[in-house]
Amino acid sequence: MVVFQIIAFTVAVFIANVISGGLINNYFALTPSTFLTQPWTIVTSIFLHGNLMHIFFNMFGLFMFGPYLQAKIGTKNFLYLYFASGIVGNMGYMITSGFGSVPVVGASGAIFGVLGTLAILQPNLMIFVGFIPMPIWMASIFWLITETVYGFGQLQAGVANFAHVFGLFGGLLFGGIFKKQIIAKGGWLHDE
Repeated sequence: MVVFQIIAFTVAVFIANVISGGLINNYFALTPSTFLTQPWTIVTSIFLHGNLMHIFFNMFGLFMFGPYLQAKIGTKNFLYLYFASGIVGNMGYMITSGFGSVPVVGASGAIFGVLGTLAILQPNLMIFVGFIPMPIWMASIFWLITETVYGFGQLQAGVANFAHVFGLFGGLLFGGIFKKQIIAKGGWLHDE
């Protein structure tokens, strides 16, 4: 399953970055002000993480929701969604940062894209937000509001909240596209 390959690769990159003393993050993180001269960083930054908690929560979210979604929409569609949501999240960060010089790393935009897609395709899927069970559509609204407030209020130092917001919107958009394909096909999408 490609989800587990993404997790394994991301963890390997994290370990290599730690061993290198942060050199990998230095060369492959997305810095909005240098994006035009280093456009590959809009993708490479998705596989980088700042610390152990950062990678743990992102990969835990991918582990919890990724296999379920991949089984429903197929490997190719899952990869499109994951990369597109990560890129859209990074674009959101660049725009809202004013194309500043603070680099960003992390798969959060991609993970929020997975959640957004599930909110469209399986809105009543019950998940836990902390210790509170709720349908994923409700959790998505909660996250949208929370991340937007945190972003505008700059309440979480070192967190690119708008990457989360834009990634979630990317996932909602892809969820709508996949839903139309599912309806047209008369059932769930799968690898062909």
